[in-house]
This record gives sequence, C-alpha cells and structure tokens, in this order.
Amino acid sequence: MRRDFVVRDVPGQCHGSTVCERDGSFVVAWFAGDHEGAANSRIHLATGTGAQWSDPVVVSGDLAPCWNPVLHRRVDGDLLLYFKVGATIGAWRTWLVRSGDGGRTWSAPRPLVDGGEGDAARSASRRCGCPPGGCSPEPPPRRGGATPLGGLRRHQ
Repeated sequence: MRRDFVVRDVPGQCHGSTVCERDGSFVVAWFAGDHEGAANSRIHLATGTGAQWSDPVVVSGDLAPCWNPVLHRRVDGDLLLYFKVGATIGAWRTWLVRSGDGGRTWSAPRPLVDGGEGDAARSASRRCGCPPGGCSPEPPPRRGGATPLGGLRRHQ
C-alpha cells in the first residue's frame, strides 16, 4: 500500500472523500469549495492508478452546496455516486450520477427521489430503506419501548 495525492494546492477546503476500485484502478470523489456549506462547494472526481490521476472534473453540475459523496459499484459494474445538496442538513436532498464506463464519463445529476419531502428510497427489491444520510437520529423513547430501526427513523 502506498500513499499518494489525487490533487494538490486546492483553493479553500476539500475533504469528504470516497474511493472505489474498478479493474485495477480507482475512482475518487470529494467535495471542495471555500468551506463546508459554501455556495461554490461542488463534487469533484478523478480516476487513476495511484501513481497517475486524471484531471478532476465536477460531476455535480451547478448544484450547491454539495456534501458527503458516496461511491458504490454495482454488481453489473456500473458506478453510482450519491451526494447531498442543500444549505443545511434539514434541507439536504440526495442526488445521484451514474457511470457505465468505469468512471470515465458520468450522467447528468438527478435527484434520488423525485419531488416530495424526505429522502428515503427503496430498490426494486424494496430492501433498501435509507440511502447514505437518508435517515436521521431519533431521540430514545421516554418509557422503555424499543426504538424502531435501532434509533433511526425513516423519512416519510
């Protein structure tokens, strides 16, 4: 294992990185901007082998501020990148971009849930109740009852 920088000399802040291995190379995403929650905070992404990296590209379009990217490789090989958009945690909505070519190109961003309140989603099999960041803490019950979902509540 070796350490390497994907980018250097980034103005402002960049962190919240996520990485996914794909056929011996890596896809890395992070958010960057003046500071967390800044109007210019976007999701950036690069691909590489560890020794050499592509130039970063913005995959979140003009959406802002962006937070908490999460990469996921599907069984069929497609890559999904989930991220949050919104000025405050209560206003966050999950957005998604997809790559069918190992991270070289990405779809336009689209909301994970079209319209309405909340951010819960279910796969076609209905096994996924809350995407990354889609559940929020719920205070423990006052009189000894069990808290559903281990202290989490699903957004409706």
